[in-house]
Amino acid sequence: MSSFDLLAAIQQVIKMVPAHEGTGTIWTFPWDEKITLLTTTGLYASFFLRDVVNTHEFRCHLSQNLSNSDWEAEVHSLEHDWKVNSEGVVTRSDAYLNVTFKPSCCDECGKVVKNGRLTCLCWADEEDLKKMDIMLSRH
Repeated sequence: MSSFDLLAAIQQVIKMVPAHEGTGTIWTFPWDEKITLLTTTGLYASFFLRDVVNTHEFRCHLSQNLSNSDWEAEVHSLEHDWKVNSEGVVTRSDAYLNVTFKPSCCDECGKVVKNGRLTCLCWADEEDLKKMDIMLSRH
């Protein structure tokens, strides 16, 4: 499986998570989970899944794919949680991927918007509406 296929598979699963305002865990997996990927040289290599998921590129790409006209998503760095029993042996070691969803904002004025920028009615909207009126009056 290539890294692109892995990313696509993960995105399909995570897109099923409904967005709501706030921060929550959207994915957990064993900290020592390994995956095997085909490298650019044509050889297979094993990596810790946490090392792939925790890259800045992966988190930015996932943030963009989870964001829409209603919600901006910020994918955080992985958190590591473990449990140790009374004998000092680690009984569980997991990675947690958390995302913060917040309402989308207008790129021009910063107001919270719903269903895209044209709902905040800022100065940028007024300019766009004037341009549309001019174009419509010409037809």
